[in-house]
Amino acid sequence: MNIGALILSFRRQIIEFFQARQATIDSMAIEFLPRGAFEKSAFSSLLRCGVVKESQIKGRYYLDELKLAELYRREWLVIWITLGIFALIGIAITLIGVLAHILAKR
Repeated sequence: MNIGALILSFRRQIIEFFQARQATIDSMAIEFLPRGAFEKSAFSSLLRCGVVKESQIKGRYYLDELKLAELYRREWLVIWITLGIFALIGIAITLIGVLAHILAKR
């Protein structure tokens, strides 16, 4: 498993940790201490993008489900755009090949 996939796995585990404890609003915030470098990296990433927010009580955190849904939408958009670009590149390569074949017959 590569490092990116490992961090995504920890990210999913952290999200599930907060969801299982219903820590989705400030008043339901819970303590969370990352264990290890990968979990710390995943947690920091979730904090930076606003999916996990620090409560008014220092050291307690909660999951912002609206930000999580926005993150998932953005990630899917990137995936679809990437797939679209690869499809267009494939079509362009095919058309160039067909055109080269036609011109070679002349």
